[in-house]
Amino acid sequence: MIVIDIGNTNIVIGFYTKNKLNKIIRLKTEKKIKIAQKEINKFFKSNKKFINNLKDKIFILSSVVPSLNVIFKNIFQKNKFKFYVINSKKIPFRDNINYDLTQIGSDRIANYAYVYSRKIKNCIIVDFGTATTFDVIKSNQYSGGLIFPGINLSMDTLLKNAEL
Repeated sequence: MIVIDIGNTNIVIGFYTKNKLNKIIRLKTEKKIKIAQKEINKFFKSNKKFINNLKDKIFILSSVVPSLNVIFKNIFQKNKFKFYVINSKKIPFRDNINYDLTQIGSDRIANYAYVYSRKIKNCIIVDFGTATTFDVIKSNQYSGGLIFPGINLSMDTLLKNAEL
């Protein structure tokens, strides 16, 4: 199985076999479609042997850059992978989310899916990325959260606006 998180800054790709994470690859997110397609094809070719040896031909995508989704979908479907995209419309645990689903990105849904699958009843999920998100889980229910600028963005703004 291959899981991919397309974020605003990075694309993180995880390769699983027998429920064990075997390999992680991190790419810079390129939002120019032609360049992104070239990089993704290059990634696929350089990892083709590993990809072809995967027993479970499943591909799960979480993305906050929807323009890149179709590129990944096309590549993996050509290679006979079952394709699943995480979004608020197709989640089996909808009833456990006490929040407006249109306000939750697939990255935050993926984080909650992990907590839900592990039956963790109470926690705060903190995700440090381009944005820093905090999501509250209480009694196994997603209750909402907060989004702040990420560490690098905050630092850049501070340095740009501070008196030197």
